[in-house]
Amino acid sequence: MTARSDKGGYAGQLTKRRTEDHRLILVFYSILIISLLLSAIDTLEAGWKGFAFPLFTLVQYLMYSFFVIGAVVFLLRFSRGHIRTLWTVVGVGAVCLLVSLAAVQLDSMGYPISLYFQPSQNDLLALNLWDAFISVTLNFIWAYLICFGVIGVSCALLRRNIPRLLCYVQSMDVTVKSWRNRMVIGAFSLPTIVDFHKIEVGPIDGHRTFPLKQVRKNLLLILYFAILIPSYVLLNPLFLQQAETTEVISFAIGASLFIPVIVLPFSSMIDSKARAINKGRDFDLGRGFRRTVMNFTGLGTLLLLFLITTQMKSVQDIAAMYALYMFVAVAVAMIFIYVYYNYFQNDLIHDIVEQFNERCGRN
Repeated sequence: MTARSDKGGYAGQLTKRRTEDHRLILVFYSILIISLLLSAIDTLEAGWKGFAFPLFTLVQYLMYSFFVIGAVVFLLRFSRGHIRTLWTVVGVGAVCLLVSLAAVQLDSMGYPISLYFQPSQNDLLALNLWDAFISVTLNFIWAYLICFGVIGVSCALLRRNIPRLLCYVQSMDVTVKSWRNRMVIGAFSLPTIVDFHKIEVGPIDGHRTFPLKQVRKNLLLILYFAILIPSYVLLNPLFLQQAETTEVISFAIGASLFIPVIVLPFSSMIDSKARAINKGRDFDLGRGFRRTVMNFTGLGTLLLLFLITTQMKSVQDIAAMYALYMFVAVAVAMIFIYVYYNYFQNDLIHDIVEQFNERCGRN
């Protein structure tokens, strides 16, 4: 099924999205401040137990807040989806059934799983298949709406700031060693010996159906971050010393729901084909940004954490933690892929291109 035609033209739709973005950003700043305050209050009441406790409580409050935001954003964006039919419900039901079968199997193998919503009094998913299916479905809806909220807020910030950033890069003198220039050059891995004449974006194609080709290209990249970033929690000796294993795994799963904050900035620039023009060759800004992020979250540091962790826990214990986390990580990445490309990506990329050309485009 294709998306409905725009009513009121593109300009009217963009104005509407800008209004919604402004409100979302204000709500985001408000919930961030409130979540920080509540986390600080909980920490003071519980007494200082290390850095793990305030981080865990902060993620919990953010998850609750983004669940509410996600429900609102879903109602606002549902009509923009390429796929919004019964097939979505059927697909989700099939995925939840498969996950339920895997959960019951893992539990029988001695790897019990703790979920946010489950019809049992203990923390183990020692359930029959039907109870497991209900529990997994509720958790899927929980994660789905949180992803909707995180992606909605991320797109609101990117729609406002990416065109401004590209305009700044276009007018920037790379020979000036100001702190702002250094940050931009470092973020995009720009060579300072090259003189860029201008920045160009697009052209882009309008997607009237779900962009399967782009999804296939980005799936492995998104999985990379969905697995790598929370691994810094699972293999962090500081967290493992200050919290129970189940708490660490729950925190890693919660943190994985915020992966869009890391992926979307360079993904949106790659999709909008933002590039610095030079007489010799063009420089892809999105891929330069991605290279910087991937170097910062490099596998070398992760390997070091793994070696440190093996001094505290057996390899079998580490493997068990990953078995529990990987159970969810792939599902979270798939939810992110579906929500972003089905409801947000097309509008976001068009808005970035149009706003940049309107503000700073050169003929």
